[in-house]
Amino acid sequence: MKINCKHCKEAFIRKRRNQQYCSASCRTMACYKRNRYEYVSGSYKKNTDKLGIIKPQTTTQLVPKELDSKLNTLLKKEEKVFDTKSMTNTVVSNLLSDTAVYGMKKILNPKSLPATKGDVEMMLIQIQELQQLLR
Repeated sequence: MKINCKHCKEAFIRKRRNQQYCSASCRTMACYKRNRYEYVSGSYKKNTDKLGIIKPQTTTQLVPKELDSKLNTLLKKEEKVFDTKSMTNTVVSNLLSDTAVYGMKKILNPKSLPATKGDVEMMLIQIQELQQLLR
């Protein structure tokens, strides 16, 4: 399947499914273009100042009022209290579904439920009665 190279826009056949560039040089040149490298006497270099720090392309400074408004919106988001209605609805629905499942198990197949304390005591009484009958 032929696709177009993202850098040179030339059609090529992919060798791998995620291949986007026709060659390694196109991939490198696209990286240079994306990161704003400049061609300087035989090589590509990034713009830096005299100290070796990369120069920022755009300097955007936020006005203190903008900072205050952004801070206030973030604080309001953190102060939001949990929605108790949705929590109660969730708890009630879980309880209803659990009781419905337990009730259906008890009606349809009562022997599949785990033994309770009363069941164990009844079994002990029956065992003692059987032992008395056998003596």
